[in-house]
Amino acid sequence: MPFSEGRWERLQLADLYIVHPDGSGLKNILVNQDFCGSPKWMGDSRHVVAYCMTAQQTLANRIANPGAGNDTRLVSVDMMTGAASEFPAAGVKINPSPLGQSEIGYIRKDTPDPGVYYLSGRRGPRGPIRTASWSPDGTLVVFHKRVPELAMPLRKAFSRNSNYELQIASGGSHPSFNPSGTQFVTTGFPNGRASPSAITVTTLATGVSQIVYRDNTSNALAGSWSPDGRKIIFGIGGFAAFFDGFHSEFLKPGDRIEGGARVALVNADGTGFQELTGGACNNAFPSFAPDGKRFVYRLLPRR
Repeated sequence: MPFSEGRWERLQLADLYIVHPDGSGLKNILVNQDFCGSPKWMGDSRHVVAYCMTAQQTLANRIANPGAGNDTRLVSVDMMTGAASEFPAAGVKINPSPLGQSEIGYIRKDTPDPGVYYLSGRRGPRGPIRTASWSPDGTLVVFHKRVPELAMPLRKAFSRNSNYELQIASGGSHPSFNPSGTQFVTTGFPNGRASPSAITVTTLATGVSQIVYRDNTSNALAGSWSPDGRKIIFGIGGFAAFFDGFHSEFLKPGDRIEGGARVALVNADGTGFQELTGGACNNAFPSFAPDGKRFVYRLLPRR
């Protein structure tokens, strides 16, 4: 798979194929696009409708709200000849379904009013819908819609291995247990990305989570405990490569400095915040030495 332009991620490519029900006769249908997905048969049993895009667009269109200039194509493909024609529709369109002779339903996700759209111009259910399926007569649609997650205590989850007990937390990444194993720290978005990321401590016995550090302008990243369990060390900065990677481009090594990031320290109860490093370098992912007198961290220098 090729790398994204100006990025480190590899891109996801997909072609259309046709195969007999017994698995024989596999044939690649070339549509002159890097990615074509969600193919569905049209009423004539010869054409399929699919959504297609370039390789570079597969990166931008993975996120919930793709930026301008990433419109996908709704295409009808003749599975005998490979000839393709495009349906006139704007925006980032996914999950198309033919409904009768001249109607197609699909999901659009790049607009302030996302949801189900139709070629005829009428609207279906609104909101951050990700998949949809229509009844055979096209009058009903069942769909999966993303909804804001409410902060909840730890919940037990099924574990296939009886040696492990699984718990579902309310969200967060980069978890780290304190030395006594009674609490863990995570990086997360308590307001659903409406504000920068925060450092949250969850108490295992109660499942209650408490925000111990949050800044109005900078993201907090990757908390780690001091050996005595009294303090949490972490990074603070923009960290666009981590939190905004699909919108930010890094064309040369210096771009990853992102204006600088610092290592900071806070008490486990949220008091005593202090920054430990400064300057224009991107400092992050700190960890205390066993004696608690030193710490190590990742440094991306200005070049």
